[in-house]
Amino acid sequence: MTSIKGFDQYKFPARRSFAITLQGLDGTGKSSLALSAPGDIAYLFTERSADHLKINGVPVVDMPNVHPFEIPYSFGYRKTIDLVEGVRINDAYKEQLTVDELNEQILAWEYFQSLYSASLDWEQCADPFVVIDSMSTVYKSARLAINGRLEKVRGRDYGPVNESMEQLVYEAAKASGKTVIFLNRLKEKWVNDTNTGMHVIDGYSQTRFASHVVVECRYDYKTKTYAQVIDKCVDDATLNGEQLYMGDTYAPHPTHGGDIAGLLTMLGVDVEDTGVGDA
Repeated sequence: MTSIKGFDQYKFPARRSFAITLQGLDGTGKSSLALSAPGDIAYLFTERSADHLKINGVPVVDMPNVHPFEIPYSFGYRKTIDLVEGVRINDAYKEQLTVDELNEQILAWEYFQSLYSASLDWEQCADPFVVIDSMSTVYKSARLAINGRLEKVRGRDYGPVNESMEQLVYEAAKASGKTVIFLNRLKEKWVNDTNTGMHVIDGYSQTRFASHVVVECRYDYKTKTYAQVIDKCVDDATLNGEQLYMGDTYAPHPTHGGDIAGLLTMLGVDVEDTGVGDA
């Protein structure tokens, strides 16, 4: 027990697998941090072709511990219904989709679920991690497949979407015994055409409550430095606000740290243990 402002704060026994959310604006090092996981990584990349993605100048396809789980329905391109070319999701879908467009999105959502399930069942490598990059896009996919549009949706119609995200994605992750890392974009919050200077989740709003740990990745344009801060830790609230990394390069850095192994160590996991990814 630890005391916080007169109240006893229970510190949970160290778990061995986590649902971790990394959130931040574009270009704040979320992918770099996620792919620093100390083990084999099943990588579900939904933004564009992973063939062109580089981390610290190194192509992802050349990283020996990263194993892309290909998503033929790439969520980044608008083509015909084709297992190679894929389907696009963008904010142009403000009106109800046509039947053919809706069928495309249903297939895309179902295909993502099948690959995600396969990644959670993946036992080919030791200490497997699962990384989904990004959940912002996955949430759009679920909304289009279930509601057929991104805007002009009644509040009650978000129920099935949120249930899918909670049960099919987050609860499945927690039950898998693997450490699953979700990437979520943040976006600027505007009110009455005025930028409030605040940031909000670009996607499923309950991400914070569905994860064991939330880390916010930041970049300060004035000082040109990156920072990673633990925004929430369910098991140990004393870690809230702790800084994982600060430096002038993308994380992880070979000398400054700031990687998933360091985060897991802070959470009480022995990363030298060969069962780091197990329940």
